[in-house]
Amino acid sequence: MIEVKVDTSELDALIARLEGEELVEVLAETVLEEAKRTVPVDTGALKRSGRVEARPNNARAVVFGDRRANYAGPVHFTPGGRGFDWLRRAAMNAHGVQAAVAKRARQLIGR
Repeated sequence: MIEVKVDTSELDALIARLEGEELVEVLAETVLEEAKRTVPVDTGALKRSGRVEARPNNARAVVFGDRRANYAGPVHFTPGGRGFDWLRRAAMNAHGVQAAVAKRARQLIGR
């Protein structure tokens, strides 16, 4: 009989570090980057207003709109408009979500 023991403690620690708040932050930032890449731009105010905000229970929200860009809702929700549904589509199509998580994992293990 052959017995092989594998020490997964480092992998377990990496997974634990990628779980929870840090992973949520990486994913939110990736969605924000995609949303800023695809947001309709006239003056740039709406694009500049994009940010990640903390929510209860370690959740994050990608938010657009502020006093200078108080039209984020109509841009996003007007059917047939140039920006219709852009933020939801950005969240669904965020390029590089897996790559962002893999990059952070490599940073955590020092590669």
